[in-house]
Amino acid sequence: MSISNAFSLSSVIICTYILINLRVTSGIRSIRNRLFNLLTALNCITGIASLADNFFESMGGDVTVYLNACNYVYFISHFFMVFTSFLYVGSYLYSWKNVSTRLKAVIVLPALFALAAILSNPVTHWIYSFSPEGEYARGDKIFMIYAAAAYYLGLAVIMLIKHAERIPGRKLSVMGIGMGLCIASMLLQLVIPDSSLETASISVMLLMFLLFIHNPREEMDLEYPAYSKAAYFERMHELFLGMKRFDIVDVIVEGQTGPAGEKPDRAFVNELLVFLNTLNTEGMIYRCGPGEYNLEFDFPAPGAVDEAIKQLKERFEKPWKIGGKDVKLDLRILRLRLPDEIQDEQVLYEVLRQFVANSISSKVMGVRDFDLEEISRKRKIGVALGRAIDKGGLEMRYTPVYSLREKRIYGLQAAVRFYDKETGYVYDKEIFEFAERSGHIKQVSEMIFDEVCSYVRNNELYEKGLGFIGIRIYPAMTMQYGLFDRLLEDMKKYEIKSNSVYLMLSESTLSNSTAVFKKTMFDLDKSGVCFCLEEYGSGFTDIAMVYEMPVKVIKINRSVVKAAMTNGKAGITMRSSLELAHDLGMDTMVSGIEDEGYYKMIKDADCDYATGNYFYEQLDAEGFIALVNGSERKEEEA
Repeated sequence: MSISNAFSLSSVIICTYILINLRVTSGIRSIRNRLFNLLTALNCITGIASLADNFFESMGGDVTVYLNACNYVYFISHFFMVFTSFLYVGSYLYSWKNVSTRLKAVIVLPALFALAAILSNPVTHWIYSFSPEGEYARGDKIFMIYAAAAYYLGLAVIMLIKHAERIPGRKLSVMGIGMGLCIASMLLQLVIPDSSLETASISVMLLMFLLFIHNPREEMDLEYPAYSKAAYFERMHELFLGMKRFDIVDVIVEGQTGPAGEKPDRAFVNELLVFLNTLNTEGMIYRCGPGEYNLEFDFPAPGAVDEAIKQLKERFEKPWKIGGKDVKLDLRILRLRLPDEIQDEQVLYEVLRQFVANSISSKVMGVRDFDLEEISRKRKIGVALGRAIDKGGLEMRYTPVYSLREKRIYGLQAAVRFYDKETGYVYDKEIFEFAERSGHIKQVSEMIFDEVCSYVRNNELYEKGLGFIGIRIYPAMTMQYGLFDRLLEDMKKYEIKSNSVYLMLSESTLSNSTAVFKKTMFDLDKSGVCFCLEEYGSGFTDIAMVYEMPVKVIKINRSVVKAAMTNGKAGITMRSSLELAHDLGMDTMVSGIEDEGYYKMIKDADCDYATGNYFYEQLDAEGFIALVNGSERKEEEA
């Protein structure tokens, strides 16, 4: 077998395998599925045409008419593979419906021009021709087909580069490699016309897409006759791109587990899905999680969705058979009309997440039951955080820590924020919340460690009497492998005194932390790093944490300090807490000292440090240095 035949046969085998695997998605009404099926079929046809061409050429005799036919099919299918590849990549970013007429012309006209050149070839011989002896020859205008193919491959690459942040990393890398294979093989075939390597390389690209991007097994629920959460996300993405009118009904079924209490009863789920399909015969049913089912209604008739919900509620008023017993199940329903009520795909997912976490089952919930403005703001914060990280827009801030005994600035608490024109200033708590979701948590944490340590070293703060460097630790940080090794590296790099570094954890963070992190605390304690327990008295108090964990400073919650101003019992509680901390060998700190009244109350208490606007507000890097250089004793100022 010739190399050319081997390449062509490999493409036919790979594409046949892909088409067989794609049969399971035949019911999913997705333009992306249809494009991928078409792309695979075209490549298979190209391989068959190439094999047939080589077969007739080997026969000898007058087979020119067959060779012409084979090449005719080859060029049409081969070129439109490139065009379809471009449309497939574009389907992740755009909807054809929303593309302007002018841009549609820019996309379609080169393909039509190439098609016209191929169709007219029997008369013009622009693309190829055969001598009476059956010898193949390239036409002098064949460069037009290569130019059109390069045009679409180039557009695809530009789209991937321009919208890289909108495509998940795995999909982006696989698409990039796929487009690279196409370009490299096209250039190779331009140099070696007799090779069918391009056909085989495109088949390899399709196999990569199938395995890493378009895997149909991910779109099917392999246990039950429904579509999966992956298919649901793909479908919602396509509908939002096209801004098509559709309704969704999300259903949460409580108490559907089988006798073992571990998995949903199989017979019940099958019965439920059969019932749901009777409510939505033309739509798609998704099983998005244990007990969560989603019905998609495309362009529903007036009253159709309301009628489906009515039947659903009536059915759940009756018992279901689970494990051989009649069981009455609770039902929660969310009905949304899209895109009329929600125009942003990510906002929809947050609404669904909140609905799943909600326990209200007395009514059919709708968009009115959710704070879309707050959800939209959080969505913007997530996007803005990515921009701030990429552009170095995170700003360090420092809150002065005042020593009530020495009556001077004794330390700092580090904080971070960024500014976005849509969301305004965004501070620590929200930054870390969204950094955890976006996968930037370790990057942000390491940046803060490095910035704080370099700030202390470069500004010679030890020489100015600094003895407390507070860095707040958020829950997501406690689960990052190797994060605190980076802190120790930075401390060594910038010659930071370990006993001056205080990692500040709230009671809720410490009480919910893993055993691994608690072990890390003891390891850090052995290295000299100190811990400050914040929000003491906030309601999460477990007294065992105070004497079992290596805590060096107890920081009284501002709510306790505020209550102590007007409530005698609260004052006794605060003073008792301060005394208890000292009896246990710990230093003490209070927050929320806002005015002179608070200061007079706290300066007579047995307390070591304080923060609050009465002393100094949170400052930027330059402001804190200026304050330290020119600070005076607060009591003298008063």
